Amino acid sequence: MSEKPYDFRKFLDEIHQTDLRDFALRPRQNETEITSDWTICIPEDASAFMQETALDFSDYLLRSMKVGVRIARGKADSERVIELKSDHALTVKRSFRLHCGKEKIVIAGADERGIAMGCYHLEDIMNLREAPFVPHADGLLKEPLFSPRMIHSGYGMDVFTAPYLKRIAHAGFDTILVYVKDDPLHGHNGAFDFGQLIDLAEAAGLDVYLYAAIKNLYHPSDPEADAFYESNYGGLFKRYPKAKGLVLVGESCQFPSHDPHTTQSIAGKSECCFRPLGKSMPGWWPCEDFPEFVDLIKSKVRKYAPHADIVFWTYNWPHAPAELRTRLIDHLPEDITIELNYELHDNIRIWGTQERALDYTLSLTGPS
Repeated sequence: MSEKPYDFRKFLDEIHQTDLRDFALRPRQNETEITSDWTICIPEDASAFMQETALDFSDYLLRSMKVGVRIARGKADSERVIELKSDHALTVKRSFRLHCGKEKIVIAGADERGIAMGCYHLEDIMNLREAPFVPHADGLLKEPLFSPRMIHSGYGMDVFTAPYLKRIAHAGFDTILVYVKDDPLHGHNGAFDFGQLIDLAEAAGLDVYLYAAIKNLYHPSDPEADAFYESNYGGLFKRYPKAKGLVLVGESCQFPSHDPHTTQSIAGKSECCFRPLGKSMPGWWPCEDFPEFVDLIKSKVRKYAPHADIVFWTYNWPHAPAELRTRLIDHLPEDITIELNYELHDNIRIWGTQERALDYTLSLTGPS
């Protein structure tokens, strides 16, 4: 069956799939069945996010499991309750504990996003079971393995709708990644309302990291550098202080490096230019002055957003000598995040054939 162009977006906008229940199934002895006489209970002073979390879970039960439940603030009249509450003893963000007895289910989160993750966990359990049955649990602890877990848009380059953002959160991601070009008002596709997207993402329980694709015209030591980086990077976070972080990738944040291994210029060159027999463009070499460059950007960003996570990604220089790559990492500021690739440019054998991954693969685990 053929699919019309962009029909996939309808699927991405569908937060909960319909009719997933198998009515022939019956709960086991160690399972609790959620029926229409249950109530989702939220705190009396529940925030808008908590209210939306309860509405989302009730929508799931109705659409996917064909069970209609009530939502109540404070104490519920019903004897069978799904209670959503905070557990301040939990210290890992987005973590939660699950308690499930015969007539009460409690999702206790370290924060509101943790409570939402607990609801998504119940959805996953019921989807796999094909019924609104939850295994008994006594304080089952769930914590994210790492953060941020970020994703570009699969809807279209930097295109996110409110339902799609919620679907991303349901899939376990906590962050979206968005390109920003030379002007703080422009993204990959031109004029862009970053503020609106940050608010939409926050409502879905997601953070926003900005992927810098800004043409950096000056070396940090140039007289013009301070004003340029203040305007472009400081100005970006002055306008959008709620952005969670900034991602710097060599090919997208090139600058006129003084490293003698490079062309020392980005003017008039192709964006993707690794030259095995000649000098590389600055973005494609572990330049000795990248630490100076990163430190300058960090200072401008954190002037307006002290919380901002500065991520430096080593994507573009696996071909360079290991000692130069290590030296670069050793000299980077200690209060930033370093993102490392796996399996890029490694030689691997698959079914007797030698392969070399030039981008990403799941065929090999371990650092490249």
